[in-house]
Amino acid sequence: MMACAVGTTAVVADQSSPPPQRPAFRSATDVVFVDVAVRGELGTLVTGLTPADFVLTDNGVRQKIESVDATDLPIDLTLVADVSDDASGSVGRPIARLDPKNFPAQIESELQRTAALLRPQDRLRLFASDTYGVEVLPFQPASAFATETPAYLGPVGGMSSIHDAIAAALLQPVPLDRRHIVLARTKAIDTVSALEAPAVVDIARQSAAMLHIVLMEAANNDAAEIRRFQCDNAGFCEPSRRFWMPFRRTSEVPLEQAARITGGSLHVAGGFTEPTFSIAFRKVLDDFRRSYVLRYTPQGIARDGWHDIEVTAPRSPKSVVYARRGYAVEPAIAPAGPATVPTTTTRTPSVDVRSIGAAYERGEYSVVAAGLLAVTDPARLIREFVAAGNPWPGTPRREAAFVLDLAAMGIFSHREDARTEALKLLASHQLLVRHPLEPDPYERDWIFGGLALLQGAIRPDAAAPFLANALKRFPDEPRFLLADAIFADQKNRIDARAGAGLAIARYEKALARVEVAAEARIRLAALYLRIGDPSQALSLLDGTDMTRSTDRPLRFFHQLFRGQALVAGKSLDAAAAAYDAALAIWPGAQSARVGLMNTRLRLGDRAAAEGVAEQVQTAPADASDPWWRYWYGDYRFFDAAMARLREMGR
Repeated sequence: MMACAVGTTAVVADQSSPPPQRPAFRSATDVVFVDVAVRGELGTLVTGLTPADFVLTDNGVRQKIESVDATDLPIDLTLVADVSDDASGSVGRPIARLDPKNFPAQIESELQRTAALLRPQDRLRLFASDTYGVEVLPFQPASAFATETPAYLGPVGGMSSIHDAIAAALLQPVPLDRRHIVLARTKAIDTVSALEAPAVVDIARQSAAMLHIVLMEAANNDAAEIRRFQCDNAGFCEPSRRFWMPFRRTSEVPLEQAARITGGSLHVAGGFTEPTFSIAFRKVLDDFRRSYVLRYTPQGIARDGWHDIEVTAPRSPKSVVYARRGYAVEPAIAPAGPATVPTTTTRTPSVDVRSIGAAYERGEYSVVAAGLLAVTDPARLIREFVAAGNPWPGTPRREAAFVLDLAAMGIFSHREDARTEALKLLASHQLLVRHPLEPDPYERDWIFGGLALLQGAIRPDAAAPFLANALKRFPDEPRFLLADAIFADQKNRIDARAGAGLAIARYEKALARVEVAAEARIRLAALYLRIGDPSQALSLLDGTDMTRSTDRPLRFFHQLFRGQALVAGKSLDAAAAAYDAALAIWPGAQSARVGLMNTRLRLGDRAAAEGVAEQVQTAPADASDPWWRYWYGDYRFFDAAMARLREMGR
């Protein structure tokens, strides 16, 4: 069911009436090409039609169709491979679907089979969608894939940013002498994208590409079974994982809508066979090469702006015509964007568990961290530590600090027994760290470390008794009041039945404390955005002065959420400025880049949107984004809190 319209421009819209601000795209010529497919009563493609068989109107004015040709233009094919593992997300997860050793070779095999279907003048590229979308192989002739070694995909099995990946792929510039097809094979589950599914649909309306979605149904079914098994039998129930998944959005229906808007379709299993890239593309290509390209020069209408087009085949009254619904014309604008700042992560070799205590006493904390990471049975280690008693009898504060390291190992484990032992350890030591006379700074800092740890693990239910003790001992401590609100927010995010009202009330209580008022306002604004009140969110954000703040992630969130609120309020120029400000604070952040890409597109600045899309697609796989850590709350301060506690415990 192939139908696209491209020609002078990329095209937009499958709507009966245009929105107030129509995005406008580049135009190199006044000639318009419209890709059209005509199907008969039984769904078969109708061939042999001539210009006289079609009627085409542009903004309601009938146009003269100058030619009707077969679609023999060269093809640019983008394959988007979803290499995420939505059953993943924890260190040492018990089950993973993707094999990082064999998966690149599997993808390469699919690439070669797909490339074999292309002609010498056609081009192919590979885009991998994981936590961060990456262009693995740029556009190159199909013949180059015949001798390629298995493609390096980089990390696989992370969180899913499929919305961002498809949106960026759809904005790939399309030369006027070529056609662009985006073929995305995905589970249609998104966890960390900056874009919601409806935004992808909107971008599809404005894309020059034809989108096809290949649904990985078996992977979806496997993921559901894995999650159920892990929860029932291994105690690995969401969201008890180290890497928070802020969204679990099933996108099958919106992505199908996006595909159909572009003239593409959703490919699902037929009988017992699930479609692969090559199987789906064979059908796509077969339909595509039996469709038509209608060529016309617009007459009797204004050149610039949005154009609604309609194509019918009156001489075939029982047939259905598939074609795009419009296009737009606008001047080109040079793309611009900040450079990325790559980051690297290293891991210290593991050590024998018996030496951890000695290394801790020597102050070799990186060795301790590596040793704890290598422990295969955290529950046993915690029980052994408790049974042995304080290894430093003369310095109980050293033991208390070490307890938080042990608790982190257990709480971030996928094993339920380890998490249980870690929580018991925290519960017992919150009593042991108490000063005999009155609460003191060490107890306060130790409790803060424990709360930060539980926020980072996204354990609002487990944190309840620990938080109650914190507020009882330090009822006016600003960060404990904020932690109370963050836990309520996390609980609402995990289970909407918890309601947003409690989190709002607790954020408002934290607003009264100047020490945390800025963060409380920003997080409350994010909550209002989530429940559909962007005006209240913007009011909170605009009332927050971050000019003198040294908290870089918080400054980034301030501008990121301002951009989102301004987009929702249709203040697109101001939204673009907010996203630019966010990127100035944190260059390369995917959430801000995708937000800026979408905003530039809404403004009609396609060239700038394409420039940002290119940055999204070619960003290094190890680039960082504060958004991915937003739900960790105070966990970003955990290392600093531990350094302070260790120093106080010497």
